[in-house]
Amino acid sequence: MIHNFYLQMLKSLRYMRFSLLGIILDKGSKTGRKFLVDLMLSLDPGTSMTKMVYRVSLEMSSKPELLCMEPELVKISRDSLSLYESGQINRPNPENEAWIEYNGEYYAVGFLAQKYFEARINFLELKYENAIPKTLAAVGAIAIREGLQSNLDLSLGLLLPYGEWEDRERLEMGLTKALSSFSFRGQQFCVNLIKLSVFAGGWGTGIDAK
Repeated sequence: MIHNFYLQMLKSLRYMRFSLLGIILDKGSKTGRKFLVDLMLSLDPGTSMTKMVYRVSLEMSSKPELLCMEPELVKISRDSLSLYESGQINRPNPENEAWIEYNGEYYAVGFLAQKYFEARINFLELKYENAIPKTLAAVGAIAIREGLQSNLDLSLGLLLPYGEWEDRERLEMGLTKALSSFSFRGQQFCVNLIKLSVFAGGWGTGIDAK
């Protein structure tokens, strides 16, 4: 299952890479300098696992990496988060201690939500409703793992059910706003969403929200 997902995500990375070339060449011709996207990320915010394939920058020396997080997500209070942090001695890997804050609200994501805050999967929730906090957590975790700056340019591919495509424009607006100002484990991030591509389950079609 993971192997098939990895191959599918590599296809989406290749699709985004070539579709980004037009943007890069256009910006390069206008600014007179080389333009690189800091992070390319393909993400499936699924209910069995949040699965990601990412590439740092468009340099040929960078190779795709696979990262998975538990699918749980839960809104939490600042007080409950402070209580959790007061008991921490060592800091786990970012993907295993993922919490974010945006628009004045706090969320625990993945392993932290599952084990400490005892979150449960709601199979009736739409994927796109959870895509924003899961994307913020993914970007924050990858940035810390890879030593990226907190100000970065992002190309994002999302896998959503076909029935949720009609929500892609609303999703893009929410993602653009949330990515521009959020914190991951207390570190402030400002991420510029250069391109968003929405893919259907099965990967037969990709739709650019931009």
